[in-house]
Amino acid sequence: MGDRSTLDRKHGEAGSRPPGLELVVMANDKFARYPLPARGIVTLGRGTDVDVDVGDPLVSRQHARVHVGDAVEVEDLAGRNGTFVGGRRLAERERVRVAPGAVIGIGEAIIVVQPKPERGVAAPAVGPLSEPGSSALSHIPPHIVIADDEMRRIYGLAALVARSPINVLVLGDTGVGKELLAQTVHACSERAAGPFLTLNCATFSETLLESELFGYEKGAFTGAAQAKPGLLEAASGGTVFLDEVGDMAPGIQARLLRVLEARESRRIGALKPTPIDVRFISATNRDLAGAVAQGAFRSDLYFRLNGMTLHLPPLRARPGEIGRLAERFIALATQAMRRPRQPALTAAALARLTGHDWPGNIRELKNVIDRAVLLCGRRDIEPEHVVLDGGGPRPQPDANDAAAGPDPAPPRSVREEMADLERDRIVNTLDAHGGNQTRAARSLGISRGTLIKRMEAYGLTRPRKPSE
Repeated sequence: MGDRSTLDRKHGEAGSRPPGLELVVMANDKFARYPLPARGIVTLGRGTDVDVDVGDPLVSRQHARVHVGDAVEVEDLAGRNGTFVGGRRLAERERVRVAPGAVIGIGEAIIVVQPKPERGVAAPAVGPLSEPGSSALSHIPPHIVIADDEMRRIYGLAALVARSPINVLVLGDTGVGKELLAQTVHACSERAAGPFLTLNCATFSETLLESELFGYEKGAFTGAAQAKPGLLEAASGGTVFLDEVGDMAPGIQARLLRVLEARESRRIGALKPTPIDVRFISATNRDLAGAVAQGAFRSDLYFRLNGMTLHLPPLRARPGEIGRLAERFIALATQAMRRPRQPALTAAALARLTGHDWPGNIRELKNVIDRAVLLCGRRDIEPEHVVLDGGGPRPQPDANDAAAGPDPAPPRSVREEMADLERDRIVNTLDAHGGNQTRAARSLGISRGTLIKRMEAYGLTRPRKPSE
């Protein structure tokens, strides 16, 4: 990669300006940061005739430009292998606006425009992040579903950032998978053998959040019968994940800032602080930069937590992952319900899933699949089992039934659906035990008499000569 001082000389010394924007470049398993001017043009490419030498052989000598002004824009310069923004390849000479945190791809390099840390915040030096020639995605845990180009870039960036010491800020809508990405950063880091501890800042009052983060000494307050280490102490050698950090109270923000500056934590009621060794990964669905501008979040804390921004797109922006995610959730639900057979997802059901907007993102998809596996019983998952927005699809009338009237048949009740589920489970269990009612009842957790009554209620024929 090129020398950062070249860009500093061209646009003025970075330290003389207030915190602005920077380019973070990942290429050939190396990490580098380049300050951006308040206004101007920065050319990306390969060689000495550009502002930022990406150093990737798949990048053209003059590959792309970053225009900085009232907004930040990326322009393709018809470089070979293309310029990608948000997973979309730009047309030749196309120029698009990008938001901080957006992932830009040229060649095999990953580039992010993000806020530059304020003075005094340590930034990692340019250098190798892994063994030469290693693939960042090869370090991603195998259970994570990645079937979208933009998600591949984000997870590749996460794996590279993981091996640097900087803190990470994960942005994205609720239910989009921020905690899973944070776990990936931890798993790919040198701290993987250490603890990964999570704290949701939105679920605690300021007092409780303070005691959870910092701990307390015996007798520090009424009810403190014994000393309790805080999350920051317990996570020493590992990672602390602060979920919904945008909801953190101002008083806690001030205390956390001191922790980040001094790398030590003091319990409530303690006289001396305790040194800590943790990495912070924070996440929020709020516009944290906007909260800083409005004075609702400390700017100094924001820049210390935001060593690198990873922005996860909503599920509706990556429809290619819906089917893969659904299959994984089907397998998990089948296992949790102890079903003998995993139902298949029919093409019609998949079409219904991919046509949905998913305001609740991955969390909503998992809930929908859990219900579908519950409702389908021994059958494969059909569109009628895919219940969206609190209600299933209305049945489509058959063309031959047009004379019967315009109103479709009423939807089946939950009681009827649950009865079908119970009947199917009894049949499956009897099949699994060769018709032996005693063993089937034991497996179902009911008495043999109760099983016989349920079989009679569902019209199930008892074997004439059961092997008891």
